[in-house]
Amino acid sequence: MFSALLPAVLSLVRPAPADMTLVERGEPRATIVIGAEPSRTDRWCAQELQTWLGKITGAELPIVTDAEPVTGNVLAVGRNRYTEALYERTYAFEEHVVRTVSPECLAFVGWESAPAVNAKGEWLRDNERGPLYAVYAFLEDLGVRWFYPGDWGWYAPQQATLTVGEYDLDRTPATVIRWGINAGGSEDKAWNAEVATWAVRSRLNTWLWSATDKGGYLHVAYGGHNFHQIFPADAYYEAHPDWFPLVNGRRVREGQLCLANPEVVQRFAAAALASFAGDSDCGYFPIWPNDSGVGWCECDGCRAMDGPNGNIADRLMKFTNAVAEITGKQYPDRILFTAAYTPAYFDPPTTVKPARNVWVQVCRYWPVGDSSSTYRNQLTDQARHYYRALQEWSALCPTFLYTYYGFYGSDLYYPIVYQLFADWPVKAEWGLKGGYAQTSQHWATNAWVYYTYPRVMFDPTLDEAAFRHDYFSRCYGRGGEAMRAFFEAVEARFRETPCVLEWETVEGLLTAALIAEMEQHLRAAEQAAAEDDERTRVRVAVVREGFEYAKQHLRFRTLLDRARAGDRSAREPALAAYQEVSTVRRRLAARGLLGLNEHSFAAEIERLGRDLTGLPAGAFSYADYYKQGGYTALDAREVTFPLEYWGFRLPGGGSGSITYEVGSKVAAWEQLEATFVMDGKRRPNGRVEVSTDAGATWQDAPQTLDLDAPVGTWDLTELVQGRSSVLVRYSDRNDADETVYVLTNVSLAGSLTPR
Repeated sequence: MFSALLPAVLSLVRPAPADMTLVERGEPRATIVIGAEPSRTDRWCAQELQTWLGKITGAELPIVTDAEPVTGNVLAVGRNRYTEALYERTYAFEEHVVRTVSPECLAFVGWESAPAVNAKGEWLRDNERGPLYAVYAFLEDLGVRWFYPGDWGWYAPQQATLTVGEYDLDRTPATVIRWGINAGGSEDKAWNAEVATWAVRSRLNTWLWSATDKGGYLHVAYGGHNFHQIFPADAYYEAHPDWFPLVNGRRVREGQLCLANPEVVQRFAAAALASFAGDSDCGYFPIWPNDSGVGWCECDGCRAMDGPNGNIADRLMKFTNAVAEITGKQYPDRILFTAAYTPAYFDPPTTVKPARNVWVQVCRYWPVGDSSSTYRNQLTDQARHYYRALQEWSALCPTFLYTYYGFYGSDLYYPIVYQLFADWPVKAEWGLKGGYAQTSQHWATNAWVYYTYPRVMFDPTLDEAAFRHDYFSRCYGRGGEAMRAFFEAVEARFRETPCVLEWETVEGLLTAALIAEMEQHLRAAEQAAAEDDERTRVRVAVVREGFEYAKQHLRFRTLLDRARAGDRSAREPALAAYQEVSTVRRRLAARGLLGLNEHSFAAEIERLGRDLTGLPAGAFSYADYYKQGGYTALDAREVTFPLEYWGFRLPGGGSGSITYEVGSKVAAWEQLEATFVMDGKRRPNGRVEVSTDAGATWQDAPQTLDLDAPVGTWDLTELVQGRSSVLVRYSDRNDADETVYVLTNVSLAGSLTPR
């Protein structure tokens, strides 16, 4: 008997022999009872008991209200005449109880709260996860598992007679917020519904829109980056430029907000109050800066709010406290939460403490550099920085995570199960309230992670060895040991390799030797599982589909990287490989086995077939954002900048250049401009040169500056007019005090006229 899957299971008492019979030789010997006026959730709990006890035994237990006659023993769900005494006490949030109240009655009760309603008093969702979690604890103790969504994703042991002993279970989840997969990412609506139900059964409890009648969920307004949602520049910038950041002496539309402006405080508070008023159970409202973390206001008022060394976290916390003071007068128990996200505001503040009704959400992604470390095995300085800051935040105020147990942009493996088991006991000790796991849905490659993380957040004391054995033996049957070796091979590789889980870094882990090892294990699993039931064989087959997709993807990326590095002979093979992998990906995504949103290679693929030296007559425009190098190495003739994640970097004293060859065989340049953005916050001090004789000689181009943004623009028209083919070279050197600054964007625009 496996007894370490859920916290509820750990406190079960099972005297032998079992003394309550639920099913005997396929015939019902018990009745499921709900109240005379049951809630939607009570009905769902009863249906779940009926369904899964039926999967085990083949018998269908009847469901009745407590006003109807009962046959045999009683499974009493929620509030009814059998459970009245159990509801004389108050239950903690999501506390759940499975208790034998008599030799003939087993009760499923626990935390319940008033339903959520809107401003008109109309029902929005239930709040009854106590009985719900009690039912799932009981079913999982009987051996039921939900490894994947869908009819092939579950496991239930088969026995025609089912008896249970005495239960005295009373447990509360270790975390408040368990936020991750919300619904399906498939074109198949039926699959999406299955994913939502899987999330309920996995005890995720935040943003589960389909769970309104299945226990309900924690409602978090907006969810994340919301400066731009509450203050859209298109709506407010013209009338209220002072709400927006002062950058280089001018108010600009982009970036963050002017947090020293009292009108911004009032408007944010009004947005929070509106969310709280519109949903009686909206308990959390974010104050999250816009993504990227740049574009902070430089006005005197904002700078005065910062901590030592310009720590933006002080400014952000002071602003959040000001909003919380307003909202707390009307809603003292509702939470505002802000973020520790990018390096500018990752470390805790030193000049201010969070208000009583303020929490913080700490992002695992920052500081960039290491997703593979654990608290006990910190491989890099970045990891040490992360754990130190997380512990400091946890001592300062209630804290939960923004973490990555998958990724929207990478559908390959996310091998972090070892990290979940290593870190969550420590995080629970620090008092973390839970976490949001950002991920798209890649069931063909990452189901092992998806199954694990809600359960570890629910109970960080789970026994890892028992959990792993239970998962692989029940999910993959006779192929379990080989499948365990398959997944643990890639997990072991990641455990020893510090990296950020992104597209290129995940692909870099999957070496040819590792792929060969995984192939060997998967073949062994397929052979061993051939005699298992159909659902087990389907689960093994889904792993095979994901693995084949991964191998195809890696072949494509190898060719693409060669093309990026300037190997033009790799362009056509890369195009062909992309068509192959895209076909497979679309097929898997249509079935819900890979997320619809991916790191898109569409623009890069378009460039594989594009020749900037063979342009047609007419308008010309080219733009490149250098994240992960953009398309520069693919399009440019020469690149000597060192590459980092957000672009091309120049360390102190470093220099670099990028050369584009642009032109036409049928037309000549009429006009051409070049724009380069360095670092996103300072004007570039580089130079642009033009050669019209294949690089033999170079001429400097005149430069102008955009006063609204730190952008350098060079007018090349006089140098290129009438020429068919030209070289454009941007060069820069870091003579500034900064250790590093980064080239982030380039654009070329002009027009050609027929010769």
